Amino acid sequence: MPKHDPLKFATGLSAKVATRSRHLCVFLGAGASHACGLPDVAQLQEKVLGGSDKLALARQLEGRNLEQALSRLRRMKALLSDDQVLDDLTATQAADLDSVVCQAIVKELDIKSADLTPFYRLAAWAARADYRLPVELFTLNYDLLLETALEHLRVPYFDGFIGTLRARFHTELVEGALGLEGQSVPAFFVRLWKLHGSVNWAWSEDQQIVRLGQPVTEGLAAAIYPSDTKYEESRRVPFVVLQDRLRRSLHQPETLMIICRLFVLRCPSQRTTL
Repeated sequence: MPKHDPLKFATGLSAKVATRSRHLCVFLGAGASHACGLPDVAQLQEKVLGGSDKLALARQLEGRNLEQALSRLRRMKALLSDDQVLDDLTATQAADLDSVVCQAIVKELDIKSADLTPFYRLAAWAARADYRLPVELFTLNYDLLLETALEHLRVPYFDGFIGTLRARFHTELVEGALGLEGQSVPAFFVRLWKLHGSVNWAWSEDQQIVRLGQPVTEGLAAAIYPSDTKYEESRRVPFVVLQDRLRRSLHQPETLMIICRLFVLRCPSQRTTL
């Protein structure tokens, strides 16, 4: 059985990170948020399934995960006419269930009681990073742990949206070539790319996704996980652009991608951030 030498790994990683010509990217999975006290994907699905629409949601979850169920509900809303029913749901009922599920997710991902220490450390590192190209943080998580940590430490960051009250997504700034002055956001801004959306993303009246200053309010469906319906292409725009941003970042020369599935090591006497 192969042995893992943590010291050797940390030394090698430090040597790579120290090279200022590197293009540093960090990819965070659900384990990062779970380590701070938030539910992981399985726990989140279990908690959401315990709501008032348990039977209807359970039918959508047969053979699917939570994100796939949300995508199916959105397809049903787009494809069903007023008098059509699928899985005992009309288009209106599918939209209502989508909203209920999103609100349950927003509630369960409340970070008020979370331990943000690992994210504060990550934000502090990003604030001190001095590389030729901006640090890029990719995450699949919907919560606001990263944003909260970055703002707490006053780290400037760009997440694709411009504005304060109802920030709009700017594709041209996300697609701008890194390092080219005048074609992109300044390099000292950390890039934060939420590949599966966020609890504070919402669909506006014109079917565009906007970022709000707080989690979506009750009655609204959060823009989490890209719907795959081809009939409402505008609902996919941020997601496909951000996925392409990930692809192009991996093709950037001298790129080092650090993938964090589990953000915290728990030891008998201490907690260490990876």
